[in-house]
Formats: sequence, structure tokens, C-alpha cells
Amino acid sequence: MLSRRLLRRGEFRSVDELADKIREFIAHYNEHLAFPYEWTYIGKPLGSGEKRKPRKRSRYRRQQLVNMRPR
Repeated sequence: MLSRRLLRRGEFRSVDELADKIREFIAHYNEHLAFPYEWTYIGKPLGSGEKRKPRKRSRYRRQQLVNMRPR
């Protein structure tokens, strides 16, 4: 966002001027455009400790590839 709104169209004569413009942009953004993030996840905790069932490996795909070979 910083590059789209400030850096692409800007002309800066020195590194100090660039740093000042970046600080001004951040201050303006934080004051007028930023909003607090609201968490929406209400499910189980991620580290629930439950063990998953092991998944069966499908042999169908391998058998299908083997059967397609010319004899």
C-alpha cells in the first residue's frame, strides 16, 4: 500500500525527505484509515490434543497405472 500511494508517484530529493514522507504517511494512515482487527474464530483450540484417525492409502490409483502398461 505504501508503494501504491506514496512511493510510485513521489519525487524525493534526499533520503531524509523520503523518510519524513513515509513517517507522515504512516501517521495519517493510523489516524484516519486504520481500524482494529476483530477475531472471528470461535471453534476448538488449535492444539486440542485429539489424535486423528490414520488415513488409508488408496491403492486404486497405483493399480490403475499398472494396468495401463502395455504387455
